[in-house]
Amino acid sequence: MRPITIGSPRTVTMNQFDKFVMGAFREIEQASHEERFINVVTAFKVTNYTKTRTLDASTATATDIANFLATLIADLTAAEVVKD
Repeated sequence: MRPITIGSPRTVTMNQFDKFVMGAFREIEQASHEERFINVVTAFKVTNYTKTRTLDASTATATDIANFLATLIADLTAAEVVKD
């Protein structure tokens, strides 16, 4: 979830306050659906693989696919693809 700032209502009527609260809930809902990509990537740790950056999908074995995916995850983690 990305950080959000809701602030405080600058209104006094109940209708305006209700609109403020609904807007705050919408912002929370939207933010909860947005995960920072780097947080997802860095949650994975891959060991015991052979760096593989080429994959022939028509002949790849399970080991080839695992090595390719592990290399991709390691590269994304090392590069910090998404910076704050």
